[in-house]
Amino acid sequence: MIRAFLAVLALGLLLLGCGYLQSAFSPVESTSTTLSGSVVDSLSGKTLSGVTVILSGLRDTTLQTDSNGVFMFKLATTGVKRLAILKPGYRVYERSMDLASRPNELDTIRLLRNNHPPRVNRFVYPVPNSYNIPLTLKFKWSLSDSDFAYRDSRENLNYRFYFGRDSLTATAVDSGAILSDDMNFDHDGLLDTLSYYYSYIINRPESLFANLDSNTTYYWHLEVVDFLGDSTATPWYRFLTRENLAPCPDSMALVELGTDPSLQPFCMDKYEFSNQKYVEFDPNYLYYSRTDFSGDLNMPALDVTRDSADTACRRLNKRLCTITEWQAAVRGYDSTQYPYGNDYDPSLCNTTPNQDNPFIAAQAFPVDSPLTCVSSYGIYDLSGNASEWVVRVSPYQKYDGVGNTLKYYVGGAWWSKEKSGLNSVMATTWDNLKHIGFRCCKDAN
Repeated sequence: MIRAFLAVLALGLLLLGCGYLQSAFSPVESTSTTLSGSVVDSLSGKTLSGVTVILSGLRDTTLQTDSNGVFMFKLATTGVKRLAILKPGYRVYERSMDLASRPNELDTIRLLRNNHPPRVNRFVYPVPNSYNIPLTLKFKWSLSDSDFAYRDSRENLNYRFYFGRDSLTATAVDSGAILSDDMNFDHDGLLDTLSYYYSYIINRPESLFANLDSNTTYYWHLEVVDFLGDSTATPWYRFLTRENLAPCPDSMALVELGTDPSLQPFCMDKYEFSNQKYVEFDPNYLYYSRTDFSGDLNMPALDVTRDSADTACRRLNKRLCTITEWQAAVRGYDSTQYPYGNDYDPSLCNTTPNQDNPFIAAQAFPVDSPLTCVSSYGIYDLSGNASEWVVRVSPYQKYDGVGNTLKYYVGGAWWSKEKSGLNSVMATTWDNLKHIGFRCCKDAN
């Protein structure tokens, strides 16, 4: 028995010496080389640490990339090898190479992420199959993609929005790209909240659909494609527009921008209430004595109490505008901070003061100038010129610290500079102030 075992062992050693058998502990290749490279995210270019790298040949050698995304096999035997790189959330990278005939240093290896299709989370406005929708509206939806998991993903979504009277003839009216940079993230770089993205179908001359018809059904549909070609599409949704409204008077403009169902269409005076109109309401109003601010018939009526302003509007079957209505008129079609855009421009409205004494060195302009200070609805002087009394719609009245009722005014004045935009809502306990005028609103029905 012992002789047989020794015979087999001797034969094995003879065969091994002749190269017929390969040892699991000592490969045939007699030479070795150093093999190194780096691993990065294919989209962001960010180096990836802790990535598993496997070099396979006669035996497997496994290591992980360092904090700089670098790996190095110091004694990689030459010959044909297989390189595999693995990281959760990424596609497996594999390649074969002959280490005897290639440089020791690999090019940068870019790992592709496992891709997930984008999602249309919901239509915020209008909701599918709704009715009584305004003829001027802004579609609002939210999109997401789980591949936006990190701030530096650099993946983007491309969307195309279709709209029409039916699904067969609907037209692509809006398209665009959304980068992961546009999303909101928490301090760790993880996705925190989703931004909303808009497409516009607006009842204004330059829009593709300039005249939506009342009491008419319209259809819409959204398609979204991500960086690697995965896509999603919504069903064809529809809505029914509202009935016809009575037109606003020539002196007023219709404000109707559907995103807030609680804000019904309304008419707003195109111009601030002038001295000429106010003296008809109050013959004792001595506008001509106000030479430093508003001493002309076509100047805005100033230094008028909030209650007197409301009474004057109601005599004309109107009312004072609410804060919400005034802000909607400023935002216009494109949700801007000023009636003319998002960037403050002192050359467009009467908002440039003399820094030494703005109340004396400057004054209000006539209510129909400058013609450049106009919103997309055709409403003038929502920024600057005269501040304007507004009504705060609330289930309770606001008071100051000692119990005095607060009265609200908006829009800045001729001395207010950049504080004359969307958020320039001020409060006072005074009944009237020299720079505050007003304009009127009424329901559109």
